[in-house]
Amino acid sequence: MLFNILAMFLLTFTVAHLYSLFVPFYVFLAGYHIHHFYYGMLILAITSIVGVVTNHDGVRHFISYWIGIGIGLIVDELGLLLNCTGEKVGLACQYLFPNTFDIALIIALILLIFIFFGNKPIRWFLPRSWRNIRSLSYDIEKDIDRILKK
Repeated sequence: MLFNILAMFLLTFTVAHLYSLFVPFYVFLAGYHIHHFYYGMLILAITSIVGVVTNHDGVRHFISYWIGIGIGLIVDELGLLLNCTGEKVGLACQYLFPNTFDIALIIALILLIFIFFGNKPIRWFLPRSWRNIRSLSYDIEKDIDRILKK
């Protein structure tokens, strides 16, 4: 599933970036310019909720594509978000922000690390006493499975 997220993130980031550069199309709602990071946040919110409440692998597999799309839409306009915040009067917001590609590369590398190493990188940073402790959610899932099998 992480590979699906990575693939859709890279594809969405690339398509959204090229589309924003070469196609002058903007969505306005009540006089406000709706940037595509809003769509990304909405997609991530919906898919996160659905991903938490479902146990079906097929649904989680499908959701993993949409998570990648949401992240791609947000990261593409992350430079705009970082560039347009400040207390400077008359600040001209720029869509092209040099660090946007650096941020996308860092996210892609983090996903690749988890694809190749699983959850081991998280445990590398935990204190040794915590590494073998099972999570509460793991115990709850096992209890629910045990109850449902009866």
